[in-house]
Amino acid sequence: MKKIRFIAFAVFLLSGMLSSCIHHGNHVNIAIIDNEDEYSLKAVFNPNKTKAIQHYLKNQLGANEGFYTTNMFDEEVSIDADNSVYVKCTRGHLKVNFDKEENSYEAYEKVKNMCADLKEIITHH
Repeated sequence: MKKIRFIAFAVFLLSGMLSSCIHHGNHVNIAIIDNEDEYSLKAVFNPNKTKAIQHYLKNQLGANEGFYTTNMFDEEVSIDADNSVYVKCTRGHLKVNFDKEENSYEAYEKVKNMCADLKEIITHH
């Protein structure tokens, strides 16, 4: 009887592991750094959300068509005449880096709010 329980438990455990491997496209990982020098967001997300994220970035930053027409964007983007943010967006991956020493506090607030919105887009189904 113990052997049957062990086998049933092993099958249950194995099926759970296989299920998590099959559904890896829904894996989400978001890391935010906010210190004296920089504000950054790094995210891994469902690749199906890439277009929505690119569309949002294009609307927020007035970025070129690269945000919407390709599967990859890797560029320093001007927020205004004096401020910029680095954005790299590929299928299922996003990186935003903002240098606080080189940019204004108002630009920092805009990037921080934008990243909060991006986090919402990434984590909501």
